[in-house]
Amino acid sequence: MKTLIELFEVGVEKYANNPLMWEKTNGKYQSLSYKQIKEEVRNFGAGLISIGIKKGDRIGLIAEGRTDWLVSELGMFYAGAINVPLSVKLDAGSEIAFIRSFCFHFPICKIRNIRTVQHAVQPCSADAVAVMSR
Repeated sequence: MKTLIELFEVGVEKYANNPLMWEKTNGKYQSLSYKQIKEEVRNFGAGLISIGIKKGDRIGLIAEGRTDWLVSELGMFYAGAINVPLSVKLDAGSEIAFIRSFCFHFPICKIRNIRTVQHAVQPCSADAVAVMSR
């Protein structure tokens, strides 16, 4: 194996129906299988391509280490994009200089981070902000 995509694909092949991620929803833990996550990853990657993301584009990602993060990052890799991971503790002043110096094409975040991200990307080439809904 040479890439994270290959590692993920081998895991899906071996453990298709086994749980890959557990997440608490409405007070109850629910699992998503390798196969279910792969479907979400492929859909997310295809969505990125459909909105014009190209190989080598940088995408800023603000997410906790949960299912959304995994799906977003792997989806970026499937689309050929580069993940620019950003802290969930990002606020309007703490990482703005970093973000502005690295400028990415497209940020992805939870709704609670939207105002900070919109403020941070104004000087960059980002045209829109994708919001994770899980």
